[in-house]
Parts: sequence; structure tokens; C-alpha cells
Amino acid sequence: MASLESQTATPTFEDRLAGTLIGTALGDALGLPVENLTAQRIELLFGRVTRFRFLGRTGFVSDDTEHTAFVAQALIEAGDDPLRGAGAFARRLKGWVLRAPFGVGFATLRACLKLLLLFPASKSGVRSAGNGAAMRSAILGAFFAEDASRRTAWSEAIARVTHTDPRAVQGAGYVAALAAQVAQRPAFEKPDLLEAAKGVVEDPSLLRGIEAAQQLAEAGAPTHEAAKALGVTGFVVHTVPFAAYALARWGDDPRKALEETVNAGGDTDTTGAIVGALLGTRHGLSGLPQDLIQLLEDGPLGRRHLLALAHALASGVPARPPGYSALRLLARNLLLIPVIFGHVAWRMVGPLLRISRR
Repeated sequence: MASLESQTATPTFEDRLAGTLIGTALGDALGLPVENLTAQRIELLFGRVTRFRFLGRTGFVSDDTEHTAFVAQALIEAGDDPLRGAGAFARRLKGWVLRAPFGVGFATLRACLKLLLLFPASKSGVRSAGNGAAMRSAILGAFFAEDASRRTAWSEAIARVTHTDPRAVQGAGYVAALAAQVAQRPAFEKPDLLEAAKGVVEDPSLLRGIEAAQQLAEAGAPTHEAAKALGVTGFVVHTVPFAAYALARWGDDPRKALEETVNAGGDTDTTGAIVGALLGTRHGLSGLPQDLIQLLEDGPLGRRHLLALAHALASGVPARPPGYSALRLLARNLLLIPVIFGHVAWRMVGPLLRISRR
């Protein structure tokens, strides 16, 4: 099992895989409580987000981490076969959507409903340019870092289970390619890394966003300026360039990069998850904030399960992926419903209370 001890100079393969999975969870859990808030509203309600705030100090994860875990499970099960892997991923989505998940995107929900209506994985995707495919693809880049053809085949197959818009598919491919670049070149020239991963992108709007992200990182632009220029919504043409900027601008300091990403507002759990995954690929598990890792939830798809997935991936595929309790996942989701309503209420009345105290 990957260690939680201090960072080594060169992460092992397992440490990188564990870093990718745990990094996804860190960014997801930090961003979840402030999802879809502006930077100004985050500051008003929470101050600067530097710790988990969904429920106490525990880091609870959402669909970003859960879908990434399903991709890892599909990799372990299917080995070299991306079509079989897409089917394995689709089977897991069908069970997942029946367990009252929270934070699910509308496009992903529609695709899951099609799967429940017995559409095959090759026909379940919907034409959406949301970021649901990009949020889960970094693990493919970390695993297939030196095999571009298999990485691309897997990235496209997994993306199309839920998203068929070329921008969504290429955005997922870019995140995977960026993770692969990071894995192969840990001491990278940061803005140059964004350029090197562009070969999988053809869409002009996505290319423009990535080029703008590179220019902003090269200029040392502050995060608020980059968020305004690139966008931080759930639109993949916003999410992927902003995540790329955050990696290039702040990637030497994982804690700083996560905090800057989440406090920029917008689709914070997904931008946080992508940036966290890329940071974990670069620095390894041992290079991520250890205090936050220890506070991640340890439920059915939590910290220990993610570490077990990394170990299984590093041990060789195909194999039987580590299991988890579907019943416990359902219970966890149901028990957290009041917490979600509490956050909704705080978003409505919190600003009034804060203003009244001034």
C-alpha cells in the first residue's frame, strides 16, 4: 500500500496512481461546500477555504471522486480493452445513480437513465459539453503515461459513456494527456507542459482556452484574473483551461494550488478534483498535504478504497478490483441529505447574517 510519509524525490508508479486518486478526492472535498458560488460569495460565507467545510473537518467526496474510482475499477477489470472498460464503467454508473448520489450533473444523469433503460455503453452518452468526462480522466493519463494510443482509446471510450460532444471528449483527452506529461516530466517547464498536451485537441474554442491559460501562467497572472478570463463554470471549455492554468501557475505547491482553485469559485468541486488529480500525478501521494489526506472520509469510496485501487492498478491488470459496500454508500448518501439542505439554507441566510453583524 502506498505510504503517507514524507515526499520522495521520484514518486513510484503506485505513489503516482495513489496521488492521482487521492488528489482528486482532496480537490473534490475542498470544493464541494462552495460549488457554484462566486469568489466574493465564498469569502462572505466562509472566508478563505483552507480546510474541509461540508460537515465538520471531514472531507466528503462527490461524483468527481466516485466516477474516478469507477474508472480505476474498470481499468483493473478490463486491462487492455477500452470497450470492455467502458461497459464495466457503465455498469457501475447504473448502480451508482440508484443510490441517491449528490452533485450529479444533468448530462451524466440523462446518460445514467439511458443506461437504466438498457441502452448499451456505446449509445448512452448525450451531446453535452459539460465537464463530467474531464473530471474523471486524469487517472487514465497517470496509468497510460507512456502509451498514447491506449490512453486515447480509453479516454474516448470512457468519455462517450456519458458525453458525446467533441469538446467534452477532447477535454477529457486533454486532461489525460496533461496527466501523462506530468508523470513523464515531473520537473517540467510549466507553461510548456500545457502546449505539449495539445495534440489531442482540435476544437478551436478549447484550443483558444488552453492557449490563454498558457499565456496567463507565463505572465504570472493572479487567480482571480485567470478565473475571469477563462471562466470557472461547468462548461468544459472553461473548466479544462482553468485547471491547466492552476497547474502551471501554482503546481509547485499543492496546498496553494488547491486553495487558489477552490477559492476562485464556480464549479469548484470539479476544478478542484482535476487540479488535485494532476498535482497528485506530479508529486505523488507523499507530496500532497498529509493533514488533509488523513481527514478524508473513509467510507465505501473513500480514502482506503482509493489507496487499494492504486495498489491493484500498480500490481497488474486485468484482475478483480477491490470491492466496496453499495449499501453503505446508499446509507451515507441518505444520511447526508440534511447536511445538503443545511448548506442550501446557509447560502440563503448566511449573507444576511454576515451583513447584519457589520
